[in-house]
This record gives sequence, C-alpha cells and structure tokens, in this order.
Amino acid sequence: MITAEPAPLEAISSISRRPNFMQSRFWGLVKGSLGARPMAFKLFWQGTVDSLLAIRQPAAQQGMHQVYIPWAPVFQVPETHQGEFLEELSAVLTPLLPRNTLFIRYDLPWLSPYHAESPPPPDRIREIRMNFGTREKNLRKAATDIQPTHTRIINLNLDTDEILSSMKPKTRYNIRLSQRKDIRITDAPFSRLPEWYRMYEETARRNRIQLHPYRYFAELLKVTSQHNLPATRIHLLFAEQAHQPLAGMILVIHGTTATYLYGASRTTGRQCMATYRLQWEALQTARKSGCRYYDLFGIPPDNSSSHPMHGLYRFKTGFGGYTIHRRGCWDYPLLPDSYLSHSAMELAGPGYHTE
Repeated sequence: MITAEPAPLEAISSISRRPNFMQSRFWGLVKGSLGARPMAFKLFWQGTVDSLLAIRQPAAQQGMHQVYIPWAPVFQVPETHQGEFLEELSAVLTPLLPRNTLFIRYDLPWLSPYHAESPPPPDRIREIRMNFGTREKNLRKAATDIQPTHTRIINLNLDTDEILSSMKPKTRYNIRLSQRKDIRITDAPFSRLPEWYRMYEETARRNRIQLHPYRYFAELLKVTSQHNLPATRIHLLFAEQAHQPLAGMILVIHGTTATYLYGASRTTGRQCMATYRLQWEALQTARKSGCRYYDLFGIPPDNSSSHPMHGLYRFKTGFGGYTIHRRGCWDYPLLPDSYLSHSAMELAGPGYHTE
C-alpha cells in the first residue's frame, strides 16, 4: 500500500539521499524560478520512505495543467508490477493535486525491458504490457520523452589509468592530441555564461537541435549562487586555446553523481579536439568531488549509422562506461478526452528537452 503526504520543498534533501538531481531541491528551485510550480511529497511504501518532486506546469488546453515527475518514482518495483504501482500511486496523488490537472507524467528511471529489441515494440504493445494487472488500464506511453531515455555511465570508482584504458584507442589519442595542442580547461565564473551561450547557439544551429533561451541557463546558475545547496554544485567549464574558448559545458554534481548536462563547441578549431580534453578534465573534477559515477546524459539507442545523432553516439561511447536504457515517459490521464487533444498537439511539437 502506498501513502503520500505533502511536504515542503526544503524537506526533499533530508528525506531522500539518492544522487538524483532531477528529484532534488535544486531542480525544484530551478523550475520554480522559470515559472513552474514545484510540489514535494513524502511517500511511504513497504516500510520505506522517500520524497517525490513533481513539477506543475501549463498544459496545451487553456486553464489546464500537467504534473510532471522527473526520474521518479525511485522505489525498486519488479517489472511485472510497475503498472500496478503507478496506478496506485496516481490514485494516491490525485486528491493532492489541483482539480484542473489534465494528467500526471512519470519520466521513469526504471530500466526498459526492451533494450535488446530492435526496433522496440510499438507503443500500443508496450501499453498493453504496462497495464497488465491494473484495474483501469489507464497508463499511456507519452507522445514524447522529456529526458533522454538512453545514456552512458562511466564508473569513477576506477583509478585514472583504469578509466583511460577502458576508453577506445581513438578517444585516448584525441585526449593526448588536445594536450599537445595546448588546450587548457578553465573552471569559469558564472559571469562568462554569455560566452558559453554563443557557442551553444552555434552548436544548436550546426546540429539542428532545439535551443533553450538564455534565461533558462541564467536561472540554472543563479539558483546555486543564491541558495545553500550543499548536495549540489555546478561547474561552467571552458576548453580554451590561447585564451580563446573552443568548447564548454555545464556540469552538475549532485551527491555522488556528476552529469554532463549541456555542452557547446565552436566549429572553428575542431581539429584541436577540445571537446575530448573537456570531458577528460570534467571526469577529473567529478572524481575530486567524490563522485562515483559520471553520466554523459543522452545517446542514441544504438550504433546505427542512420541515426541523425550517430556522431554523438561514437563520441560519448568512446569514453568507455556502460549504457542504460530507461522506460521513458508514461502518462496517467485524469481527463481522458482532453488528454487525447493534448497528445495530438504534443506530437506536432519539437523533440525532447530537459524540463
């Protein structure tokens, strides 16, 4: 049996010790500063207690809202009972949500049971399997996944030589080449965000990816400056040659996990392999901070050369580590008819992005 009660946002860090920045006070503050409404809950299940961060934000229909729950619930639920668990959790949360809530969206951290299937089953088949054992058969595969469902994790418990030896030879070569090209890494003050954002704009145009507004990143950095968040730190890293930035990243360290959240690079000077040196130094920064894992935060599902982001797959997997495949976003509609209209509009929208 699941029970839940509202909790102050400040209580999240004391309830949960999991290294999950998407379920942290930090992320709630970031989303709140951008106009969403963060809500926190205390969950009880089978003698265990954990926190739940939910983000209330407008839905496509005027006057309606959706409740987005990133990378949660974190309870270890057997695959065959996950649908039943989500149905019960939705029933428990619904009375605690505003009446104009259109649906609850769970961005699940649970591993996908379809990672070995290529292509994976269509959404309708996955819905049948997820709803097995549920009473209402109401869980729906979301029209879009918000957070990346596939990512690469590097084990930082290894020593430096072991991490290097686990990389592909070409990656090790490019790291050493960038050192010979005198690429230097700077842990920059947040005042240099405009420089980073110009590179980010260039990267988005080059790769034809969705562009976040400058304010999004400004608030992301400002939150860590204005609040006491001992579990969370952000580094704005630049890879430079002769004091000219060639690449940069926003690195989030939360608990024992470091996440390569956003990256940017210039087209000019790419032969200097600055992005390789940047990742290598970010790994060192994470290890010195006591992190056990480094999350490269998003890759294509496999090594298919036909995927438009195949180059990203080769770049990130070159650093070694292992791949995990998550279940992605699942919705529990509270107003089914209006939900269908919302899904149709969402299908016509842009691809995934960090909510």
